[in-house]
Amino acid sequence: MEVAVPELVTMSITVTLAPRARAGLYALLRAQLGSTPSQNAANNGGGVVNMITGNVSGNAVQAGHISGDIHLGGKPHRRR
Repeated sequence: MEVAVPELVTMSITVTLAPRARAGLYALLRAQLGSTPSQNAANNGGGVVNMITGNVSGNAVQAGHISGDIHLGGKPHRRR
């Protein structure tokens, strides 16, 4: 049995990293979400989407899709 293998092999690797945060991941996400402009999500039933894009150097933080409530300081937090 012969298997055809292309000359250029493509590999997809998904990695999730979380850098050490001085005050913890909670403080890091709060700072990032607070400083990120929000957009209305047209295809998400009018919800709000926060998106951070840019070059990655060293460490990367990715919080894919967060559903549910985000509580900051014990109170529900909603971006407007």
